[in-house]
Amino acid sequence: MKRLLLLSMATLMLVFQGLAQEWVSISSDTPTPVKKELVSSDVNTTVVKFTLDGFYKQKVETPNGIAYSITTEDATPILK
Repeated sequence: MKRLLLLSMATLMLVFQGLAQEWVSISSDTPTPVKKELVSSDVNTTVVKFTLDGFYKQKVETPNGIAYSITTEDATPILK
């Protein structure tokens, strides 16, 4: 029973976290995936082009005050 309650609470937290994100438009009012293009690659160098039509921002509280977490669809967050 405790396990079910914990799982339900975790699911609700994830849903509410997703709803708290705000789309910030650069060139599109609707959320769109990031476009990725491999421009060139060799044994020493890789050049990748990313095109963003916007991004999500989420307000977070830190010990230093309010900050914003910036994300895009299918992005991996940078962790400390």
